[in-house]
This record gives sequence, structure tokens and C-alpha cells, in this order.
Amino acid sequence: MRGEGNAARPRDHKVFFAGNPKSHATRQAIFDELKESPLFNLHGKALLPERYIFALKRHTYCLHLPGHATWSPRLIEYIWFGCIPVVVGSEYFLPLSGMVDWRLFSIGIGIEEISNLPELLQTVSKQRQQHLRNNLHKVAPLFMYHAKPRFGDAFYATLYQLYRRSRFIQRGLTKTDLYEFRHIARQQAKPYGAPHGGLVASYAYAPVCDLRLSWVYQTNDECKKGGKPYSITGAGCS
Repeated sequence: MRGEGNAARPRDHKVFFAGNPKSHATRQAIFDELKESPLFNLHGKALLPERYIFALKRHTYCLHLPGHATWSPRLIEYIWFGCIPVVVGSEYFLPLSGMVDWRLFSIGIGIEEISNLPELLQTVSKQRQQHLRNNLHKVAPLFMYHAKPRFGDAFYATLYQLYRRSRFIQRGLTKTDLYEFRHIARQQAKPYGAPHGGLVASYAYAPVCDLRLSWVYQTNDECKKGGKPYSITGAGCS
């Protein structure tokens, strides 16, 4: 579904969002604060699929806002079509955040920064925008399922996450440990609710630097134990 060339596609619009503003106070605040801004293209209801996909292909940034549910596909759709996600909020545990560093292909802000969002986005250089979009293009396969799984797609990424969690559980940590990890993340980690490199629980996972999976982003804390470099799409700990 992801069109090739999305990373280089010219984008003549700035910030996009389509959804019910009344489903969350933060959404309503965004609409009230920014609906008159020329930088923002805000729609108060869902668009038809053709218009929606066209919008994702033509905008530089797409807002990911809190709503009444956490299973919305928006965030993944943004990645598929190369629209840089702007994640508003600090309580997220983002998909595959134990494998990829979301700060390398998205922008995150706290709810309290909503009024400054236009200024914040205008300070992002063209070079930085292209860097984020190039990284979107690189990580997109991790978020795509296929009828027959392909190595490096969402099926394998999910298996890898389950493998890491199983190693974590085998260490004998309890649910209390998990609650403590999540509490620390919410208190210390912004904007995504997870420390550098991914899920807060990743600090307790067994080291995975011995796995040579070219599509896996090894976290800094896991790799630096052996003094090895890490990369969003390189050979991990090489």
C-alpha cells in the first residue's frame, strides 16, 4: 500500500488532521487554538479514502492526537504515506518502540505546548524534514503486514517483540516491576513516555546485540555495553 517515492514526493501543504474534535479535550483545544492558522488543514470528520490518502501524500506533517480509543490506524497510515507524525501527548507507548527510535522519524510535543506548535514546526529546517521523511521510508516495512509474511515486515517485527518480552519474563520479574517501569517512564520520559531507544521495559530485556537483524534498531543502552555502534536501519550492533 505504501507508494514508492513517498520520501521524495513534493509536499505543498503543512499540517493535516481529520477526525472528530469532540472525542478528546486535547483535540478540541487544537481545533479552537489553530483552526484559523494558515499552516493547519484541520477537518472535523473523517474523509473519504481517496481524499484521505491524497491528503497524507501532500502534507508535510500529520497530527496524532489523543482520542476515545488507542487502536486508531492513523499513526501507521502516516508512516505508510510519508507524512511526518506529530505526536501530541506524553503518555504514549508507541508501536515497536523497543526496536525503533521514534524521535528519528517523528516529532513529539507535550499537550502544554499546543499553542506553540506553529512556531515549533516552522523552526524545523528543510534538511531535517527530509531526514525524518527518509527515515519514515526506511522503517515503513516494519509496520506492514502481508498475506504471506516477508522477512522484516510487521509479522517478523511482532515476533521479535514477543521474543524480547519472553526473555524479559524468564528473568523472573513480576507485574509490580512492570508497573514501576511504566511509572518511571511517565515521570521521566517525554514526549513519548519511553526512554531513549524505546520501551522502558527494554532496559530489563536480555541483550540482543548478538542478533544480526539488519532491520532492527538496537538501542543505545543495549549496544554500548559492548562499545558497538547502532543505527536505525544499519546492521544494529555490528
